Amino acid sequence: MQSLWSNYAGACVMISATSITLTNPGTQKSTLGNAVILQIQVSSGSATSFTATGLPDGLSINRSTGLITGKPGITARTWHPSVIATGSGGTKISFT
Repeated sequence: MQSLWSNYAGACVMISATSITLTNPGTQKSTLGNAVILQIQVSSGSATSFTATGLPDGLSINRSTGLITGKPGITARTWHPSVIATGSGGTKISFT
């Protein structure tokens, strides 16, 4: 449960956070200089924002859609990025 201010009620009200589930895209491979397009899939619930850490140089995530795009600028390395999706009510879920 999370409390939020309600102008209608004139007080704090309790809401339950909506749970979300992400589908882990598994191991990905790419080639130096070739475009990467990877959509992070929400399998249940609704995500309001996405963040990612540890992505290779040249890749980024769209905070609104969860679409990872770009062209990797480094070769021959294993990366272990983490993606975090935030749902309504502040629920967060992540995978690495």
